[in-house]
Amino acid sequence: MRHVTARRGFTLIELLLSMLLLGVVTAGIYRVLVSNQRTYHAQTQRIRLQQNIRAAGNIIPAELREVAASENDIYAIAATEIRIRAMRQFGVMCLEPVLGVGLADLPITLFRDLSSGPALAAGDSLLLYYEGDEGTRLDDQWWRAQIRSVVGNALCPDGISQGTAYRVNLAPATATMLNRPGAIPRGGPVRGFQAVRYSLYQEPSDNLWYLGLEVPIGGTIEPIVGPLSGSTGLTLFYFDRNGVTTAVADSVALVEIRVRGRTPAAVHRPTGGGLIIPVDSLMTRAAVRNNRRF
Repeated sequence: MRHVTARRGFTLIELLLSMLLLGVVTAGIYRVLVSNQRTYHAQTQRIRLQQNIRAAGNIIPAELREVAASENDIYAIAATEIRIRAMRQFGVMCLEPVLGVGLADLPITLFRDLSSGPALAAGDSLLLYYEGDEGTRLDDQWWRAQIRSVVGNALCPDGISQGTAYRVNLAPATATMLNRPGAIPRGGPVRGFQAVRYSLYQEPSDNLWYLGLEVPIGGTIEPIVGPLSGSTGLTLFYFDRNGVTTAVADSVALVEIRVRGRTPAAVHRPTGGGLIIPVDSLMTRAAVRNNRRF
């Protein structure tokens, strides 16, 4: 007698149930993946937002702490912009200009080892310390100068240190002041600067608002931080040495910077229910030099 082994396949109901369970598991995995992706995207956008407002809260104060309003380093102030001399180089003179011979060609030499910042070049702007009468500090100030040419390596009076000789034009001054021997002293500081404008502006390419930098003033503004939260993304408040708000650039002793940023793109709400654009804000203050607040 032959024995026949019974072979039985899946029924249609079993196949349907298997496909249903597989679909439920797949949908669950997909939902977890989508949720993780949205969370990662939202966290990335928020991190970028916080980095942006921190950058704005660092860049402007760092520039302001280098300027002196009482010495005309602040050109103009407004609620959403400020125009300043931004200090870029520092040096110490080892050979001072010879005064009393005119303004067209006054060479100075800097200690190479005591210089910092980008290399100076023809056309750069300088501030030279003017001592004037050593018996009083009432005439102490900074003289504006522009480099006419760069001569090359030159020996300092000690015969050891080498620097670069610059031929400069001094800002307009009276003959009496420039004829005073030692009015611009050897060993005096030299500062190189750029005239810059920090401003809130709307970028035409994406219609978003940014903190922009314009170098030189009157040139093309470039975004450095953003996007910010619309026309209220940057607000500047100015105070004099008594803590009273002021609109006079020369009287500024303290600047309050308020930055309100936004994420570059919309993110999903943590609890679901659509897209939002997160915003965050930062407030910091920076004291400028010389106009003391006490």
